Amino acid sequence: MNNHIIINGESGSGKTAYGIKTYVEMISKRNIESEKILVLVQNRQKAMYWKEKCIFEKSGEIKISSFFGFVQRELKKYWPIILKQCNKIQKREIYPIFMTFEASQSLMNKTIDYYRKNGYLEGLIATKDRIARKFLSNIINAALSEIPLDEIGDRIYNSVFTEENNLSKNIYKDMTIILKKYMERALSEGVLDYSLGIYLYNKFLLKNSSYQKRISDEIDYLIIDDLEMIFPVEVDFINKILPNLTGSLLLNNKDGSFGIPSTESEYFKREILDKEVFTIKEMKNKEIDHKLKEYAERFYKNIIYEKKMEDRELSPIKYDMENELKSEMNSKIINKVLELLERGIEAEEIAVIMPYNDLSLEYELKNVLEHKKIKLMNLSRKDKITDNLFNYALIIFACLVYEFEKIEITKDELRTFLEIILNLDYIRSSLLAEIIDQKSDGNIKLIELLNDENERINEKTIKKYNYIRKWIMEVKEENLNVDKLWKRIYIEFLLKKEKGQENILNCRNLIDSAENFIKIIEKFKVIENPNYEFIKFIREESIASETMFEFEERMKNNYISLTTPASYFLADKKCKYQIWCDIRSSRWLIKYNSELNNPFVISKSWDKTNFYDVAIESMNDRESFGRMMKRLIKKGKEIYCYGAIYTVSGIEQDGILYEVI
Repeated sequence: MNNHIIINGESGSGKTAYGIKTYVEMISKRNIESEKILVLVQNRQKAMYWKEKCIFEKSGEIKISSFFGFVQRELKKYWPIILKQCNKIQKREIYPIFMTFEASQSLMNKTIDYYRKNGYLEGLIATKDRIARKFLSNIINAALSEIPLDEIGDRIYNSVFTEENNLSKNIYKDMTIILKKYMERALSEGVLDYSLGIYLYNKFLLKNSSYQKRISDEIDYLIIDDLEMIFPVEVDFINKILPNLTGSLLLNNKDGSFGIPSTESEYFKREILDKEVFTIKEMKNKEIDHKLKEYAERFYKNIIYEKKMEDRELSPIKYDMENELKSEMNSKIINKVLELLERGIEAEEIAVIMPYNDLSLEYELKNVLEHKKIKLMNLSRKDKITDNLFNYALIIFACLVYEFEKIEITKDELRTFLEIILNLDYIRSSLLAEIIDQKSDGNIKLIELLNDENERINEKTIKKYNYIRKWIMEVKEENLNVDKLWKRIYIEFLLKKEKGQENILNCRNLIDSAENFIKIIEKFKVIENPNYEFIKFIREESIASETMFEFEERMKNNYISLTTPASYFLADKKCKYQIWCDIRSSRWLIKYNSELNNPFVISKSWDKTNFYDVAIESMNDRESFGRMMKRLIKKGKEIYCYGAIYTVSGIEQDGILYEVI
């Protein structure tokens, strides 16, 4: 690779495989030092995929990561340069501290609370948690497109103001004030979230001449996978380092981006694809059926222009949309899965694609497949942290130790806790929970029990219970932070249990999150009790991140995928046999904007003086959706579509896919 090449390939053409093959050959056959090659991919999962597929006899440091992973590494390495140039950072620590999602949301919640009490955001009817999520999303979108914070409020106001939606402009002025305060406070402490990391890297590090020389010395080659999904900050990074590179290989899907990255497609085209420095090489999907490819292109155009597909009976996609009830549709979907398996199709080649996370379909399909000893993996379901029983036990244990006034343990939570910790069955754990609840004064707490408390609960169980109660009373005196408390609990009570070893990573993630949260929140001195705030957040909001064990299970590919289109692409699936569910549903079309955020207007490509009307919104949503569906079709070989006329509630359906088909 001695020049700058863009591989411009359609969906399913093998771009990633080509990139991995080229990267391995550069190190193994051409003896290029691995430290000299930077590989940037879309996310952590894709980085792990690359690392798993790259096999070397020997190599140096492997530099494969997402862009933010790269930015984090560079900020840690060159933090003194940032401190020297950015006078907004008051705490002069050796390294920056990176916030977890829990910490950033909690900090934003507190900032919103403070301003609301002082009369800001008047007239806005929304919970602080929802406002916080939208505000954080705005900051991230602004950082990725290098949009100044003080423009965000006006840009969003211009995108939502109509006669029907006449929210006061003051709300959007208040939004800007709150966002700036959040950023200033975090910066002053040297505590960074995703957006602040990007901001500091672009504003201070990438523009620093000393850093530019160092990165020029360190990197000779650049490889980027999923080029079409990059944001303006990544585009600018490429253009900044390109003149000093020996070579680059950029892998682009010519079918285009979808989702939020699609907001910057014009900027991407102008700054990358149209540059004369790049040699563009086309790559075709040689495996796709010609009729299916042609159908995918027409399907995309018809979604955009709201036209109906012609000659449905001649379509390479098989449709069955006139089922009255969802139960009838689900039955046909399950039968189609079984039929494919009977034909000898491998489980990993089958994907059941749904517009939303359909738990009833998952339950039915999982039960049928379990009898055949075939795994079903839901790639879209985001488990709450408390869905893991070991995490659940840690959280209830902490509530019993701290006895928070504002967190009430329910009888059912106590029953589950006792079942896990004491290895009881449902009946005995219910009996014990009932006894404790009756003897507790107000909020549930562990009270001492006599050995003959109940004839159905044996003496050994009562002794174990009383031991736990005594342990809680003793550890309470130590005033431990929750991360240190959980380490003690895990070693003392959970490690030796069945599946104790298997759940180490889940518990480790929870403990690390708590440690990071407390370290950050204590810096701001805005929260009296960080232990309470963290546990409250975990119980109400937090989604579990994927552990390495779970990722490895997903990478084995020995399962049928149940997924939404977006999760299908994030997981980088390439299933040839696709079953689309509920295609009459309106939930296939994803809407990215609301009254508090709109990624399409927080972008370099958007003229901030323009108003974002319904026609523009509809076109943007359809364009993004059309590209996603075109890519989905091109990855398939056989596609079967099922629909139900009525929802479970009896409402007739006629969503975007049904309109087109």
